[in-house]
Amino acid sequence: MILRAYFLIILIAISIVFIATVPVKAEDPASPKLKIEDNKNEGPIVDKNIDYSPVGKKDPFESFVIELKKSQESIMGNPLQRYELAQLKLIGIMSNIPVPRAMIEDPTGKGWIVKAGTNIGKHFGKVKKIGEESIIVVEEYHDRFGKLTINEVELTMESSVAKE
Repeated sequence: MILRAYFLIILIAISIVFIATVPVKAEDPASPKLKIEDNKNEGPIVDKNIDYSPVGKKDPFESFVIELKKSQESIMGNPLQRYELAQLKLIGIMSNIPVPRAMIEDPTGKGWIVKAGTNIGKHFGKVKKIGEESIIVVEEYHDRFGKLTINEVELTMESSVAKE
């Protein structure tokens, strides 16, 4: 074991001596080399043949998530827009009056009166029609690809579950 250690040390010493005695080639003055110091005053290299106009194009570095959140925050003034439609319960309808109204209960147990045109649900739904036993909510929203999605949901008093 000790013999192997001595042998390894001698081998390393011989390799160091051999590397130190190898001659280094002198630089050829005729060979062109790029020096960093030579390009300090020239500035960045720009291809002037590119013709790009950003007019009418979306900024590729702008986050669509932030843009969507800002638009939702500005539109969502109604507390019923904080919840999914499946979380809301229809607990009462007043239909024999000139402007029919319905009572919706949110998950916290608080009741809200809605009429046709009231914004409701996270997906920008609006109450379209208030019937005898149910209300119809139409959700119109843009998905993350910009496609308009229209979803008609019926909330009923019996089941209190959204049907599609």
